Amino acid sequence: MMKKIIFYGISMLFLVGCNVNTVHPNEISDKEDAEKIAEQLFSSLEQNNFLEAQDLFSDRFFEVTPRDSLNSIFERVKTLGKFKHRTLADWNTFRITGSNPKAEYTLNYVTEYSLFPAQEIIKMEREDSLIKIISYHVYSDGFE
Repeated sequence: MMKKIIFYGISMLFLVGCNVNTVHPNEISDKEDAEKIAEQLFSSLEQNNFLEAQDLFSDRFFEVTPRDSLNSIFERVKTLGKFKHRTLADWNTFRITGSNPKAEYTLNYVTEYSLFPAQEIIKMEREDSLIKIISYHVYSDGFE
């Protein structure tokens, strides 16, 4: 009887110590959540509201990129001309639920500006209940 109690006790400790996670790759609802943040960014940039745009970025982003440098990136994007239209060319999401939750999102846009086209890649992560931008890259021949 004592051996059974010890066995069950050890088994319970083992189970409590285990991590139980579920992986959710490329779910449409996750893509839509990320697109909302991207649209907020693009809307803020079109209105030249750089402070509002900065609020969408993670503190982790600002650990490696000063706010002034981000504003310079925003100003540089404006040199591509007036915004015409944007298409989501590719996307990827990866969400883990369970004892070690995590969520990552990548959106790749092809954007048409009046002077030059661009490719804009936005990477985001969920921080608590908010999705925050951790990386923003803009590629264009207009920058050469």
